[in-house]
Amino acid sequence: MSKTEASKIEWIDMIFKAAAALVLPLLVWVISLEVANAERDFQIQALYARIDNLEEINTSVQSYAVRLGQVDQKLESMEGTVNEIRQDIKDLLRSQ
Repeated sequence: MSKTEASKIEWIDMIFKAAAALVLPLLVWVISLEVANAERDFQIQALYARIDNLEEINTSVQSYAVRLGQVDQKLESMEGTVNEIRQDIKDLLRSQ
């Protein structure tokens, strides 16, 4: 083997060793990215669950608002009826 071939083999050997040394940090980096993506996906799912929960709460609030409006109308109607009854009692008391 000539001297130039030996130096080429040494350079190739050094390049392979450097590449092998870079494989582990690359694997660690890729794994950390995958873990970060998995955490992000989990957080997104949790946020979607919260949004669904808030939509249910919003629907309930709107339903209660409608019911409250109905109760308010009934109370106003009852107030008118009570006022009429008071007036009738006052009129009855005056006439006696």
